[in-house]
Amino acid sequence: MRRAFVVDDEAPVRSGLAALLDAERGYVTVACCATAATARTFLARGHAFDVALVDLRLPDGDGLELIAEIAESQPQAQILVLTKFADPKDIVAAMRAGAVGYLLKHTPPARILQALDEAAVGGAPMSPEIARKLVESLRPPALDDCGLTSREHEVLVQLARGARYTDIATNLGVGEGTVQTHVKSIYKKLRVTSKAAATREALRRRLVD
Repeated sequence: MRRAFVVDDEAPVRSGLAALLDAERGYVTVACCATAATARTFLARGHAFDVALVDLRLPDGDGLELIAEIAESQPQAQILVLTKFADPKDIVAAMRAGAVGYLLKHTPPARILQALDEAAVGGAPMSPEIARKLVESLRPPALDDCGLTSREHEVLVQLARGARYTDIATNLGVGEGTVQTHVKSIYKKLRVTSKAAATREALRRRLVD
């Protein structure tokens, strides 16, 4: 029998989770707490449990701190966040605190049970929206091209590769004076005054490989 611990300040959520878990074969709810204080009192009594469902926003404290305390006092327990909040910073912070899963409160009951089973065998269950936000938060920031035109970008790439103005003019089929005009515009937009500085700035902004 897997023992479940629920921490949420919304009474309907607590009662709903308790009813869901107690009706499921293999689970029993050992405690439902509405505040961080009552949750800490329960933890202090040394009651053991196997899974915990914890909200991040509690009326008297931060759920992240409580997750860390649960992870320390009950290292065998699988902790899942169940919350309304989908900020990538909260997701990462919860995982660092000790949570192994992150679900939103509109998650269907069957999926909550499935997530608990996944966590029990080493999984890291997440609501689809949470997984997407986490992936997006790990992507590099969008390129900052400083307003360069496509032709200016072509000139910048060749500059960064060490090409001379005459070579760039030949490669692009334009006059050398036109290349010089593009270079002046590039310097202005990148706020630099030399080819070396332009190259460094282009690499920093990932405008060139």
